[in-house]
Amino acid sequence: MPTALQHPHLRLLLADAEAIRAEAERLRDTLSDAQRTWKPEPGVWSVAECFEHLRKVDKSYARKLDEAIERAGSGVADYKPSLFGRSFIHFTSPASRVKLKAPKGVRPTTAAASADADAIEQFLDQQTAVLDLIRRADGRDLNGEKFASPIASIVRFSVGEGLTLLVRHEQRHLGQAQRLTERADFPTA
Repeated sequence: MPTALQHPHLRLLLADAEAIRAEAERLRDTLSDAQRTWKPEPGVWSVAECFEHLRKVDKSYARKLDEAIERAGSGVADYKPSLFGRSFIHFTSPASRVKLKAPKGVRPTTAAASADADAIEQFLDQQTAVLDLIRRADGRDLNGEKFASPIASIVRFSVGEGLTLLVRHEQRHLGQAQRLTERADFPTA
């Protein structure tokens, strides 16, 4: 049985990430292939494309976060994001009303094998790494060690900011996928 995390911020992130995982599993288990890949119009992502995007972002951040966690010193100080980190997290979270264009490298591609009906399963495989990173960060200084964003190397985040960014970003696009399934014109099977 896993032990509870020491850090209150990481406990919150882990609970949120596990809730995301449970909802992704529910969507995987209840949606047909046609429902997962349905698009109401060109330019709107399907459920599968939402999860393909999340998988790509999570994968790109996982290696950088893994290295930063390894370098981070020990400590359980309060999580204190920088003004920039807090702002960036806000703009990628579900609370933001700002529509951002995904960078080219993390956009879903219809030609990619993972942008099909198996995208949710592939996201779940990648999200296992995110859950592991959150657990591994417990007992480490979430504020001190910085890493360069894999999407824009000039941007740097602390371990705590990077983990928070991933979870809030997952929540944003999970909400996007859920809203698709609630549309009146969403396929019934």
